[in-house]
Amino acid sequence: MCATNVGRTQARGLRASERNQQRGYSINYKQMSLAYTIELVVVILSLTGAGLMAAKYGRGWTDYVLMMLAPAGYAVVEISRVPLALAARTQKSHFMKLVAVLAVLCAAGITVKSMSMLGEIMFRPRLEAVAEAKRYVERASQDRDSIVYTIKNADDLVAQRKGEREAAEEQLSRATAELGKHPGQTCTQVSGTDKNGKDYRAQRCTPDPAALALNQRLRSANEDRVEASRKLEDANASRNALSLAEVDKRKTDAELNYRDALFHSQLHSFTSMVFGKDPNLVTEGEIASFLRVFVFLPAVFVALASTLLAMTSVNHVKPKRDATEVVVPDAAVIQILKAAIQSANTQFDSVRQAAAEAFVAERVPVSADVVELRSRKETH
Repeated sequence: MCATNVGRTQARGLRASERNQQRGYSINYKQMSLAYTIELVVVILSLTGAGLMAAKYGRGWTDYVLMMLAPAGYAVVEISRVPLALAARTQKSHFMKLVAVLAVLCAAGITVKSMSMLGEIMFRPRLEAVAEAKRYVERASQDRDSIVYTIKNADDLVAQRKGEREAAEEQLSRATAELGKHPGQTCTQVSGTDKNGKDYRAQRCTPDPAALALNQRLRSANEDRVEASRKLEDANASRNALSLAEVDKRKTDAELNYRDALFHSQLHSFTSMVFGKDPNLVTEGEIASFLRVFVFLPAVFVALASTLLAMTSVNHVKPKRDATEVVVPDAAVIQILKAAIQSANTQFDSVRQAAAEAFVAERVPVSADVVELRSRKETH
């Protein structure tokens, strides 16, 4: 059974070798399968990322479908990248090789776009956390500025109310002093005879007009003082209700949360290391510049990985050179055969003569003269 399996394996190997010889190249199917696997994983991840983005930002089923149309088309183009890379290596026409290379570059551009989106999505949660924490800090700062402005207005109002009360008290003091300078009424002695004929003497008092005016002024000043005191108390109550303690605590908590978000943001940390800044001082433009390197270049490398893997899976096979046939004319063949036959006959006669002489030499004694004569003949 093992011998049978070995024989089948050898037979398949021979057939594959013959097929490679015929088409002029061989393919490392393990390497090509790995390239297809990488491409399939990239396609699945791209569609998954696009689906999550559509589910997060789409306002309904229609938006979801609309947002998935382009990624589906991109996925189809990305799948064609490995076959195009193989075609760039297996096509015999230089023009078709150029067409395949251009197609591979176009498909790789689609892959760069998809992988760049995935790379940006990878950093988005932390960037959103940093942006949200920064908004909280800005909001806390605005709230504090608003409270500070309100406190300043309240302090100004308290000072104004104090001034109004002081003015009312001063006016009351002046009215009181003026009133003290004037008697309440003017009295004069009058005398005469009544209707009964009796003499009388009496004192007639009339109110002082200036005192009446001063009394009215004093009552008004007193009312103004009471109103000013009430307004001052209200202003003090409003001012005492205002405090920076709570808003300062919110601002401090927001700043701590922001620093914590920056600490957990890899993009801010890497950007700060590149530009030599504190993560809190990194600008949006510097982050965008670093994203071009940290996201775009890996996307290019991913797009080239399976492409180069597929292209290097093809090995060109040099065809075996067959022996060149030599065409010999028929006349030459006849002459060659004749020469060969004559040579064979000559050699056969020589062998036969040598055998006969050897046989005679064994049967008949040979004298020394005869032997010497034979040796001379052989020498000549």
